[in-house]
Amino acid sequence: MAFPAARYTLLELTAESTGDFQLEAEEVAKGAHVFESYIDSIRIPERQKAASQALNALALVMTDGKRTGAEFPWHQLQAHHGKAALSALREAGIPARVESYLCQRDSDRKLQRQPESYTSRQVRQIREVLRRVLRECSTLGYAETERVTEILRPGGNKTARGRTLTISEFRALVSVCEKEATPTSARDNLLIRLGFEAGLRLSEITAVQIEDLKWNDRAGDVRIRIRGPKGQRGRSVSLSNAALVVVEEWLEARGHEDGPLLCLIGRAQKVEIKRLKGADIRLACNRRAELAGVELFSPQDLRRSVAEGIVEKRPTRERVTLQSLFDDEPQSAPETRLAFSSEG
Repeated sequence: MAFPAARYTLLELTAESTGDFQLEAEEVAKGAHVFESYIDSIRIPERQKAASQALNALALVMTDGKRTGAEFPWHQLQAHHGKAALSALREAGIPARVESYLCQRDSDRKLQRQPESYTSRQVRQIREVLRRVLRECSTLGYAETERVTEILRPGGNKTARGRTLTISEFRALVSVCEKEATPTSARDNLLIRLGFEAGLRLSEITAVQIEDLKWNDRAGDVRIRIRGPKGQRGRSVSLSNAALVVVEEWLEARGHEDGPLLCLIGRAQKVEIKRLKGADIRLACNRRAELAGVELFSPQDLRRSVAEGIVEKRPTRERVTLQSLFDDEPQSAPETRLAFSSEG
């Protein structure tokens, strides 16, 4: 089965934004050699095409559409790059965005209707192509066998799910953000705090608009209005003093233009007022986990960790309010629900 090349918009993995990938001519030439050598090793033309498109998908995801498989330095790939890219390919809506990107690159290409998402079988096949091209890197002497083995470790492309983060892990995550002092790090710092401290759902983090920030100059604090589903009442969540500082830092980089609070960040750390997708935030979590040296976690895990992270700092009446955030989630960890019980 053929795979259309994919475009993805999270820039934590882009060479221009983070320096993860060295794109000097010599390095790109090595990547092209790996690509061509692997493709030439496949004798059936249909499989050559499928493999080429799979590598294009991965390369475009990891570089925000700036590099195709033949232009990507595969020998520089680290474990978190592969994990994050494969995770992104599972996101709904990616095939349509892929097609749109391809049409932008080729003016003669006609827009084709795409399925809602890649199937699990497609993602597994793309992962297998990645395994083989990385082995080609090792065979050609461009990558150390030990590092390739780490990336290809069974189960290595699965994101950790269903756990809570400790306060120490939370502090390590925000610490790596604060050390960078870039728009990307300020945004990631805020989204981590929105999940861990404020208990926002993934869908709520992506949906928050800048006008949902409610400043109280007299009290010196800020609350976020969370819009409820259609026909249901929303709620208001207060932010910690530390989060307030991060909001101000992020707005200094973002500006106060109407639109989503958390936005995409493009080349040279330029903020683009475009809404993040769920996979954008998952990739950001993976990236920060790798940098902080903590176990991988999902955005939902931040929400699960609210009780462990801040409940002891909240007044009793707010603990009851925070408990209500989880009343519609019976799968929440028992210890998390108990931590929000009202006292006295």
